[in-house]
Amino acid sequence: MIDLGSGESQAKWIAYKPQKDEWEYNDGEPSMDSFIFDHHSMKVGWGKITRGAPPEYKWREDPNTPEPAPGQTGTDGWNEAYSVELYLKDEGMFLWSTTTKGALQGIKTIYQEIWHNAQEGKLPVLKYTGSEETTWKSRIPQFEIARWVTKPADWNDAPAPEVAPEPEAEESNEDIPF
Repeated sequence: MIDLGSGESQAKWIAYKPQKDEWEYNDGEPSMDSFIFDHHSMKVGWGKITRGAPPEYKWREDPNTPEPAPGQTGTDGWNEAYSVELYLKDEGMFLWSTTTKGALQGIKTIYQEIWHNAQEGKLPVLKYTGSEETTWKSRIPQFEIARWVTKPADWNDAPAPEVAPEPEAEESNEDIPF
């Protein structure tokens, strides 16, 4: 029997919804009292969110070297995007990828604090402390560093994306007599 799967994504994701000022993930609404933020996993690039389609991301090879957008920017186009691995106690690792302006600002702010206080071989445990309202219909999530820990032994790696097979060279039909 062929296993066609249930159609559910195996990737564990988490999202901050600025309009509602709430977090959600695969299984509902997570507790964001504290979580580990793997600043070494940070990706920077461009994201495109289209209703009814999975998000598209183009990550930079070097996060410190700006690259032009891969297409039209704005509401219906490509926007600045970040992705980072978070670890929730008793839940494992989740991927937080976002293009929302408020979430990006919250990540930028805590990311700078993390790098200024980084401890060799440790990851920060962050506490979500609420959000700041903006004048541009969003909210900026606020975080503080609670402590530093070593990466948990049971950290779950995100599923590796499937690599498309190399296209095979087309065979010529010119030698077939008909």
